[in-house]
Amino acid sequence: MNRHALIFVLSCIAIVPARAGKPHAKYQPPAANQPLTAGALPSSAFQPFLDARLNIILAPLDAPGLKHPEAVADLRSAIADGMSKAPAAQQPAFQAAITLCNALSQAVDERQRAVASLKGSQRDSGYPGTKHVMAREAAQNNAFFANTQKAQWTQRSAQLRQQIEQLYAKARDIERQVSAQPGT
Repeated sequence: MNRHALIFVLSCIAIVPARAGKPHAKYQPPAANQPLTAGALPSSAFQPFLDARLNIILAPLDAPGLKHPEAVADLRSAIADGMSKAPAAQQPAFQAAITLCNALSQAVDERQRAVASLKGSQRDSGYPGTKHVMAREAAQNNAFFANTQKAQWTQRSAQLRQQIEQLYAKARDIERQVSAQPGT
């Protein structure tokens, strides 16, 4: 082995242990529990949250969902804290944001219930082997129920998305009105 190849191999060995304990760098959405800066309106926290998490909250049942559902509660807490410090003129904007947080919490809860129901439908039929007629029938029933659950969630998630987008648009309108008021 020539000298350059040996240096290359040794440098690779030196680098690998340092990275071996670290998982592959994945995109991490911004933390939800960041306090609002003084004078900031709720959209400054909502826009990044929705950009990073709405598709995950409303993901199909067979896809990974929101890993930390408390992120919505953290966001609500940050907004409630900001509301307590905000002037009276900005209170409607914060109240609209809390309503939006409640809708997000409802969506997270509904998806968790749907996932639990889907997992329940995929339980073992209790019959040994797949050759048994009753086992095949149970498997077909499970598959039918699972497909029905997935289709119902797809429909419901579209409704929830529309509701959340409407609430967000309403919150942004309220913020624009609050910002346009003199003395704000």
